[in-house]
Amino acid sequence: MDLTCKGSSSHSPWTTKWYFEGKVLKKTPKSTLRVRESGDYKCQADGLPVSDPVHLEFSTAPLILQGPPYVFEGDSVLLRCRTKAKTKLNTVAFFKNGERLILPNNSSDLHIDGADLVHNGHYHCGGYIHTCCTASSNRVNIRVQELFTHPVLRSSSSKPTEGSPVTLTCQTQLPPERSDVQLQFCFFRDGQALGSGWRISPELRIPALGTEDTGSYWCQAKRVNSHILKESRKISIPVRAAVSQPVLTLNPAKNWLLEGTWLTLHCEVQRGSPPILYKFYHDSVSLGSSSTPSTGRASLGISLTAQHSGFYYCTADNGFSPQRSEAVRLSVLVPLSRPVLTRRAPMSQPVVGDVMELHCEALSGLLPITYTFYHDDITLGRRVAYSRGGVSFRLPVTAEHSGNYFCKASNSAQTQHSDTMTLTVNSSNMLGFVHLSSPNHRDPSVQPVVGDVMELHCESLSGSLPITYTFYHEDVNLGSIKAHSRGGAYLSVSVTAEHSGNYFCEASNSAQTQRSDTMTLTVK
Repeated sequence: MDLTCKGSSSHSPWTTKWYFEGKVLKKTPKSTLRVRESGDYKCQADGLPVSDPVHLEFSTAPLILQGPPYVFEGDSVLLRCRTKAKTKLNTVAFFKNGERLILPNNSSDLHIDGADLVHNGHYHCGGYIHTCCTASSNRVNIRVQELFTHPVLRSSSSKPTEGSPVTLTCQTQLPPERSDVQLQFCFFRDGQALGSGWRISPELRIPALGTEDTGSYWCQAKRVNSHILKESRKISIPVRAAVSQPVLTLNPAKNWLLEGTWLTLHCEVQRGSPPILYKFYHDSVSLGSSSTPSTGRASLGISLTAQHSGFYYCTADNGFSPQRSEAVRLSVLVPLSRPVLTRRAPMSQPVVGDVMELHCEALSGLLPITYTFYHDDITLGRRVAYSRGGVSFRLPVTAEHSGNYFCKASNSAQTQHSDTMTLTVNSSNMLGFVHLSSPNHRDPSVQPVVGDVMELHCESLSGSLPITYTFYHEDVNLGSIKAHSRGGAYLSVSVTAEHSGNYFCEASNSAQTQRSDTMTLTVK
């Protein structure tokens, strides 16, 4: 019986060490050894571990069953039923685990193609020896061993980045007894074969990964020209991409907002592997941060004060170099208050002929402020204020100026209206013609004489009632009369020599006092 010691396919030993029953038997320059004794044999090639033992049984029985010392998946197995020399076997039968196998012919050889686990068991053969008796062989135990281990897929990087290379390796192991078996490999991502399909190399190199290469990977290994195929477990390979430059947007989307407005900042990237950490800044001062477990945007809300004017930006970071958005400028304006309309002159109700001064003022708001004055929705005038304090507007009063007045304050952000102020313009107390007459002297050319009763008449043709009329002679008060209706007032005087001189009267109401022209009389 010749034994052969096989190492790896790339190893050619210079010498082989042989073992019998656990002890060194001899060394040979070749890898074969002829033996004739029953027992356990092992070998060891230079630089390799000791082989598994092989048991040989040299039998003197009339019938023996010869089989291989070991069987691997996919092997073609030959079991031979042999007799001693000069012994003729008439009928041959093969048995597995004590049960007869049905064979197509009376061959003394049993062929097993593509050994698998179903072929495990104890085999023997039997038959009838010519002119003698029946005989049964020794038992041969067939235990089909794994040809190669289930492959394990390895990646040169567990979290590769976009654009980086990666090498996939489909790792498996052949036994030393089958080191010369040729295997093929195939790699898959999400059910799709990669590269050119089946290959001899257990490695697949992807020169530059893209985010689309993220997925579930596995590999298959099979023996060439055999049905033996094994698949690895799946591994997940996420291809991480750096974030793009984020974009900061404001809601409301204006470059100015009023104090007290609720502002929402949105920061978003178009690409980048999660999780992404977003940070918000106002004039380089951090406002807060937010982490998103998936791609998308983050938001931050603040209630604006005047101190929030300035530049805003955000950053995005997913473990690579952080990226910063363009800065967005925002002006926070103080709200324009409602203006207050007041009348500064005259202090009392205006009358025809007065010069009225109206004042409009907003206590807060962005300058400059434009003030517009209105009378019954008709624009009276407009003034621009570049400082605090409001503005004034003057106008000469006529009878048509009675009505409703208001003002409007406007700046670049808002317009506000004042409350309405109602004014009533009184007509002036213009004195009419002062008529002095006597019952006996109605002709003005006739002068009164001592003893006459002279009647003086004073009248204002217009003016609010009541009107008080006061009569004077040379600045001496002659008397007063209050009139509650039109027509003026009359004063009777008994004429004496002292009544010659200058006469006039005054008309007074709640608004003003007016004086008549002077009238000169000569008493005869």
